Amino acid sequence: MTSALILWQRHNVEIVTDPSFAEEETLQLLGSIPSDLKSEALLPWLQLVLPSLVQFDRQRIPLVIEWIIRKAA
Repeated sequence: MTSALILWQRHNVEIVTDPSFAEEETLQLLGSIPSDLKSEALLPWLQLVLPSLVQFDRQRIPLVIEWIIRKAA
């Protein structure tokens, strides 16, 4: 697991519930996931990051869906 994922796992609630963590920050976070990650390396990102993004703010669901569609294309 990468250092970024370890930090995310430890602090995700603080990050995603911070009032300053809005749409732009969500897009930046999703954009920070390398596009050339192999499936086995991408899976931990998907398992840890995506659920926590939408858990506290359901309005992020469309952003996450759009990101998934772009990644799948």
